[in-house]
Amino acid sequence: MKSTICSSAVCLALTLIFIIGCGGTKKPDGFPQLISHTVIVNNNGKPEKDVTIVLLPQDVSGSWAVSGTTDSSGKAILATSQGSYTQSGCPAGKYKTVLTKNVRPSFEVSSEEYDKMTDAQRAEYGVKMKAEMKKLSVIVPQSLTSPTTTKLIVDVSDSNKEVSVDLKDYK
Repeated sequence: MKSTICSSAVCLALTLIFIIGCGGTKKPDGFPQLISHTVIVNNNGKPEKDVTIVLLPQDVSGSWAVSGTTDSSGKAILATSQGSYTQSGCPAGKYKTVLTKNVRPSFEVSSEEYDKMTDAQRAEYGVKMKAEMKKLSVIVPQSLTSPTTTKLIVDVSDSNKEVSVDLKDYK
């Protein structure tokens, strides 16, 4: 369970690094031509906010990252990044697609607070975290949170500029 949290956190961190970059705006040599593409994420027909979407090219010839995060309507407009350069859109191709939703429990404690807990308090905290993680896995099915388990493939082309995903179809 802890590795799932870490995997999601690492995925989000890498996405943010690619999106934010280290400054500078020069378009890199070999940067691909992009197509405007939107991913819509619903959960049982209702828009799901704050889902991070990462597209991993099935042909790994590029050194760019494609990602986006859903808004309150469940829509994510994808952007492509390479180093410190980011542009709206996505290169044409087929992508394994990973979805994560990082929600922090309201009762989460710092490592310093955790260190001060008694064994009984730590056990109770562990039970609460396990229950919270179970709720979160209901939001985004475990199978969609890893490049090795995802079955979601997004095909980006001039004729396919939007894809809708309902999480209930992957539970």
